[in-house]
Amino acid sequence: MAPTGGPTPSQRTALEATALANASWGLPVMNVTWFDSSFCIHRPCALVNDIGERHPRYPVWWHFFVWNASADSWDSAPYGPSDTVLMDGAAIAWYLAIDDPVTFAAPRPAPRPDLRDVQVSFRGDLTNAGSAHGSIPVTNHVRWDVDIGVKEIDTTPIAAYGNLYVATRSALVALDASTGRQVWRNTDVHDLLSTPALYDGHLVLGGTDGRLHYVDAYNGTETWRILLEPGARSSGIASSPAVYMGRAYVGTFNESAGGMGRVAAVNLNNGTLAWSYETASVHLSQPAIARGALYVGIMGAYDGTVGYSAPYGILSLSLDGVLNWFYPTNGPVASSPVVAANRIFVPSQDGFLYALNTDGRLAWTLQIGAATSSAAWAGDRLFVATGALGSSGKILAFDAEGNRAWEADAGGGMEASLVSDGKLVCGSINVANGAIVCVHAIDGSPAWTYTPAPPNFILGSPSVIGNSMYAPSDNGHVYAFGPASPADSTGLWVAGTIIVTVAATAAAVLVWRRRRSGLA
Repeated sequence: MAPTGGPTPSQRTALEATALANASWGLPVMNVTWFDSSFCIHRPCALVNDIGERHPRYPVWWHFFVWNASADSWDSAPYGPSDTVLMDGAAIAWYLAIDDPVTFAAPRPAPRPDLRDVQVSFRGDLTNAGSAHGSIPVTNHVRWDVDIGVKEIDTTPIAAYGNLYVATRSALVALDASTGRQVWRNTDVHDLLSTPALYDGHLVLGGTDGRLHYVDAYNGTETWRILLEPGARSSGIASSPAVYMGRAYVGTFNESAGGMGRVAAVNLNNGTLAWSYETASVHLSQPAIARGALYVGIMGAYDGTVGYSAPYGILSLSLDGVLNWFYPTNGPVASSPVVAANRIFVPSQDGFLYALNTDGRLAWTLQIGAATSSAAWAGDRLFVATGALGSSGKILAFDAEGNRAWEADAGGGMEASLVSDGKLVCGSINVANGAIVCVHAIDGSPAWTYTPAPPNFILGSPSVIGNSMYAPSDNGHVYAFGPASPADSTGLWVAGTIIVTVAATAAAVLVWRRRRSGLA
């Protein structure tokens, strides 16, 4: 696959490298406009309008970055892609984003040339697919086990910049993803049931006090906070935010009997409220965003004790906070909707799995048992877990039309959400001697199980980055499973010379290397 003739690899332009990578991913041909300008070094020069048919509309556009090794950061490219010639070891990134409306500064992508695998939200991407950002380890080998000194970790670890971020009831903690060593701890940001999302070097997450926090991911310093749910005490924001084009979208929980919660959009550049839509309370569900619409599970109106009343179901809003539709269910929805195969898949505590068309019409529904866990989508299959505290639980697999592929006993109620790489499916059972459980995606047969010590319940969900899986336990420990040394898993050799990574943040990272012995 080596290129023949023409310039050597170290003489190719960023536009040529991007075109090669684009073809290797099997994406549609890039949308490029050629124009003549005095700013061009070589006339005409190119403007990349679109990659992968994302159809951006201004002020959303594809940003072009070059890696600054001395500053250890991405810089906005000083020249266009057709005028940027790549030398040995150069790295470029394309990032679909929106500039700060005041300063016009561009947000930086999270993947780096040396740390390409990232997980930037609870469910991993805007569709809430729960897909592994790498490969799930095939054994339960523990690479490290760290007691972070906090019981009841209810959230999912996310990873970027070489760190693992864990939100707990007493602090927000950053660990070195390779060793588990603590990098920083912010005890001023606490009482956290919300998994962070990552944006432009910051963590975005909600607190049970009803506030949304914006924290520097490098040093743990809080930049701003905004109160979204006044009067909250224990469950104000348990929804994990979805971040899209400079805004965080999150649901809130009203703890007063019969009170209404809201879905809110917050501007991340300054921590101001963009809009708020009143609805019944949102609890745990992370909004999904696809094709200009938001989808979120509605828990219902809290009765002041332990129950909920209608309305509960699936809510769809425009990204400007206008109602698209509401589909009522027969019980609370705590899970995060999965958008795949032109459907919205949502398990509910009423015991049914719902598949909706994107216009809110019911496609099909199946009785599977009560579910709080968010489903995962991988390899054209939907994986769903059932069960509650003190009950039995199952893992089930379906195709997009609701045909059941298999059903497996989970060994206990599985309230943690699932993750899958298409080969394995993993989650955690919430029993007194809770365990992390993995089964084979093809047939549901057991792959491996790990029971943490000391034994305790497990509500937090595992995440997969590179060749490692990270999982919390209510015993206060975080576990890293995988080989002795973590490694990026998303690099591909293309034409023998380019390592390519596509990240969940819509950023593409290319590292251009010339092999000393020639092309292969």
